Amino acid sequence: MALAAVTFATGLAFAGWTLLGPLGPGLQQDLNLNDTSLGLLMATPVLVGSLLRLPVGALADRFGGRRVLAALLAVTPLPLVLMGAFHHSFTVLIASAMLLGVAGSSFAAGVRFVETRFPAHEHGFALGIYGIAVGGTVATALVAPRLAHSYGLTVPFYVLAGSAVVACVVFLAFTREDPEESHATSEGANAASLSSFARSSGLMPATLFYAVAFGGFIACFAYLPKLLVSDAGVTPTIAASWAASFAAISVGARVAGGKASDRHDPRAILRWSFVAVIAASVGLAAGYGNPLVLMIAFAALGLAFGMAAGATMKLISQYFDAELGRAAGVVGAAGGLGGFIPPLLLATMAGSETGYTLPFLGLSVTAGICLVIAVRLEPRPVTTARRRPEMESEQCR
Repeated sequence: MALAAVTFATGLAFAGWTLLGPLGPGLQQDLNLNDTSLGLLMATPVLVGSLLRLPVGALADRFGGRRVLAALLAVTPLPLVLMGAFHHSFTVLIASAMLLGVAGSSFAAGVRFVETRFPAHEHGFALGIYGIAVGGTVATALVAPRLAHSYGLTVPFYVLAGSAVVACVVFLAFTREDPEESHATSEGANAASLSSFARSSGLMPATLFYAVAFGGFIACFAYLPKLLVSDAGVTPTIAASWAASFAAISVGARVAGGKASDRHDPRAILRWSFVAVIAASVGLAAGYGNPLVLMIAFAALGLAFGMAAGATMKLISQYFDAELGRAAGVVGAAGGLGGFIPPLLLATMAGSETGYTLPFLGLSVTAGICLVIAVRLEPRPVTTARRRPEMESEQCR
């Protein structure tokens, strides 16, 4: 019940966090924005949410995931209400988009909340299920443009604000404090966590993997409607449906990637995922103007990004335990930053002689670097400053 509640609540928070992507074409027309300004607006919540994951992860380790996540959910409706009331002002939208980053930072607190409630050998699957929260982006892509088309741009913001309130209420109603979280945040455990966290060799590879996996997912989801409308000639509503399909594939693959990583080596899952990213991005670089190529390549990217994200979460749970909140904060921040830069780069390249060829080739090169690192990465057992008794007994059985 706790896993379902935290997944539902974070999913609605993510829906609000990524709302500007599906509404981007409408806001651009309404405010007469150029591509660069639109890219900045869509990327701002992603950037701020990514940076906030660093302190949020540390706070979750210190005070417990439930308390921190509840506070973030309580703040989320405010920027959405402001956007709905003042969506004709670019200045207010930018300022509200910065505050909306709070919703995206909830991921790090949620990872800590989930990890304390499952034994180590189920972390991949549990965190994969929690990753379904990203599916809030699917609901946003499907519903928001249709609401805007039928009732105006104000309504989607208010609907998501109300949904964020519901998310907070559901989370508080169906979850309870875990005594182990209080134990994990003692001063001694905290000091030990910081020490092992600073010495870990698994943090930087996982950070790069998630920057490409989750960052690539966010970037593609945010910019895909714009790409389809401007280069493939489809309507905004159809483009939003395509983006929703891309997100649905990635969310399902994330669960599969986590479950597969419980049964197999997560490094193997990562290697095959990055091979698929390389192939799909090269295909996009060669033929992104063809709707069929776009459909096939983005489906492959959604599958690969989701599998890699699920495997990365399992990987950091193998390296970290009492300090998992911090690790999730750092890795999650990298994922968000990975989603911040590509939309700006794509917007800058729009209309140039090379078009989007160079950005997609850049993705293939980056995935190639990840592939090499995944091949060379050495396995390592869990290092822990704290282990729950029920986890030890389950593993002994």
